[in-house]
Amino acid sequence: RILENNWIWDIPVYSSNTKEEWLLVWINKEFIKEKDLYYQNCLTWSIDWYAWKIFARNTENINNDKIDKYCFTINNHCWILLPKLDNLYLPFIKMILQYKFFAKAKWYWNNKLWNNQIEDIFLKIPTNKDWEFDLEKQREIAWKYEKIEKIQKTLIEELEYLEKVKVEI
Repeated sequence: RILENNWIWDIPVYSSNTKEEWLLVWINKEFIKEKDLYYQNCLTWSIDWYAWKIFARNTENINNDKIDKYCFTINNHCWILLPKLDNLYLPFIKMILQYKFFAKAKWYWNNKLWNNQIEDIFLKIPTNKDWEFDLEKQREIAWKYEKIEKIQKTLIEELEYLEKVKVEI
């Protein structure tokens, strides 16, 4: 509908597209209902196909300011998790939640993951001596996860390269 009606503009629409972090298309803000605009620091995931793949959105928008550069919308194939508590570092939550989502989704024949399927997921979040969420520890752990993911990606790229190498004797 967006393409047919020439509504293309500057607000990202996230979906279950497997490229560009689930970006489906860009839309003009005037064609989005106010209730469907999101600016928050949040997590999104696709309920279809690669349901386990989670993205941290607007991580620098800690105050959830309604600024256009943070604005996005979703279609019915993408869902949002909004934090209700402070001192949560969403890239950390994403890293540990991603594996739990994958574990849940793989048991369903269609690999879909709805909100009712994640209600029983519990996360272990580091706390400080006062039992408050430890933001620095979350950042440190997330950094380690990111480092491991980069190493994995590099190894996969190297293996793909080696796969294409032909040796002539």
